[in-house]
Amino acid sequence: MSIADQGAGIAKDVLPKIFDPYFSTKHRGDQKGMGLGLTICHAVVQKHGGAITVRSEMGGGTTFDIYLPAARKLSDGEKALMPASEPRHGRVLVMDDEEGVREVLGQTLEEMGHSTEMAEDGQKAIEVFRKAQNLGHPFDVVLLDLTIREGIWEGRKPSRRCSKLTPP
Repeated sequence: MSIADQGAGIAKDVLPKIFDPYFSTKHRGDQKGMGLGLTICHAVVQKHGGAITVRSEMGGGTTFDIYLPAARKLSDGEKALMPASEPRHGRVLVMDDEEGVREVLGQTLEEMGHSTEMAEDGQKAIEVFRKAQNLGHPFDVVLLDLTIREGIWEGRKPSRRCSKLTPP
């Protein structure tokens, strides 16, 4: 699979660093980008036995090529042994501080038949989660942003007994 853009490209001296954890050239006001996106993509592709390469030309855009191993075709006998999966429709709470991410996830999940509720920060997610539980309509799945800039857990260390879903 190849993903390409027509952007400014990536400088040759920066190219070897783009998959390094926390490396970023982006600046957001007073805060620099988190630099985990490409690192996570690289790790996921490798964990699936694949590889990811990049080609870039200044002023000519960038192309990422992702190589994943092909799955072998199942025989009719193997298919017959597999349990039939029925579509599942659940309630999903999505918490992400980026509106675009919430919109894409919400639309995708709803097209799959799920009902969704969105939260832009941790405090709102907790409120929505608790309200749903109190009304007897809990969520089946909660999707949380990996990092939340200036989130409610910023600067606090959770106790060893505290999970990521439990506020400090």
